[in-house]
Amino acid sequence: MANVQNSEKLNRAEREEAYYPAPILKVALATGLSGGTYLFWWSYQCWRAYRHANGYGASHFWQAVGERSGYHVSPFLRSLLTGAYLFALLPAMARDCRDRNAKWLLPPLLLALLLNVSIVLPQGWLGFILPGLLMVPIQSSVNAANEKWRSESWSLRPAEVFVVLVGLMIQLGGES
Repeated sequence: MANVQNSEKLNRAEREEAYYPAPILKVALATGLSGGTYLFWWSYQCWRAYRHANGYGASHFWQAVGERSGYHVSPFLRSLLTGAYLFALLPAMARDCRDRNAKWLLPPLLLALLLNVSIVLPQGWLGFILPGLLMVPIQSSVNAANEKWRSESWSLRPAEVFVVLVGLMIQLGGES
């Protein structure tokens, strides 16, 4: 019975977008320019896509999560706590990418740790480059796992622009 449920869940998830498909260069540049602030937006989009890919409505999903873990945490709250929730998000992504026959290039917990460290590095050129570079293998795996990757993903939503500009101002403000 459990195998049938898991098979149905995977078949449904295979039809849906896993996490947040986007051009690798867009994610790397936005993450780098914002000094990692873009990760808040990216994390929110990933958790939201995860919920939809697994066939949960908002209330059903959080009901199931609450029963399993005792916690009721929305994608919005998870995105506010991105640093901590990367340790849950990246291993889940790696597992789902492997289930969809997409390669995951680096250990997910190591990537989560490096992303957290890169965000708190002293502001400077390394603060611009490292977070963006770390997102390249993650986003390439996510895109490989998504069969229906959207080309219109290159367009920036107003919220994305806002997050990148805030991060850029923080980065440049730390330079002086």
